[in-house]
Amino acid sequence: MAERGRGRGVIPTGRHLESEQKVSVSPRGVARSLVLVVVSLTALSLLGQLAVHFLPDFVLRDRLVATFNLDEEGNISALYSTLAILSCAGLLWVIARIEREAGGRWWRHWALLSVIFVGLAVDEFLALHEEIDSRLDLSEVTQWSWVAVGIVFVAVVACIFLRMVVQLPWPVRRLFILAGLLYLSGTIVMETVGGHYVTVWGHGSMAYALCTTAEELLEMIGIVVFISALLSYLTQGGRNVVLAVELEDGR
Repeated sequence: MAERGRGRGVIPTGRHLESEQKVSVSPRGVARSLVLVVVSLTALSLLGQLAVHFLPDFVLRDRLVATFNLDEEGNISALYSTLAILSCAGLLWVIARIEREAGGRWWRHWALLSVIFVGLAVDEFLALHEEIDSRLDLSEVTQWSWVAVGIVFVAVVACIFLRMVVQLPWPVRRLFILAGLLYLSGTIVMETVGGHYVTVWGHGSMAYALCTTAEELLEMIGIVVFISALLSYLTQGGRNVVLAVELEDGR
């Protein structure tokens, strides 16, 4: 029997059927959602730190700190940051592919930036940069040796990508610059301030906890702004970008 029913609603049998589901997103909508997540994670991390210092008998204190502390690895907050950075890497790779197919001049730069963000995501989850402190002593420059190395790395990356960023459309360029300033304010500036508080009061002080919270908050907001910048670049000029996932029968 070749078909069932007649007229509209006929469902052919023995043929390839396709089901298409679309979810539309906008740069502004994505940014709003991510900011809500960032604020929630920051609030939960702060509640955990307040419980440590002022509510020692709070029954959920240790669980709250272990799960949401922004200064720890391998928890929900670290997982979010890792996935957010990986999202940047994925968007950068999509842009690189689009630019390459369009004969764009900077597609290799977009691809290299994608690789860099994959490295940042791995470091975010595993805190590999802390190995620098155990292997390199730059205490005469900064409390954390990796900060000095990070400054050099940022300078090199800025030199490589400066010309590409300058030629971006102004709205996107502005978001790129803002994202970089926010992220570096966390990773470099607040990390240096936190190093000072460690020297004076130690890792367990509330002052250090507030510094690390501010550091991670700036980093996460910087990544949100960068994601918004990448989505804005993809949709510039009213362009619609469709990402398709096709599942095939494995038989």
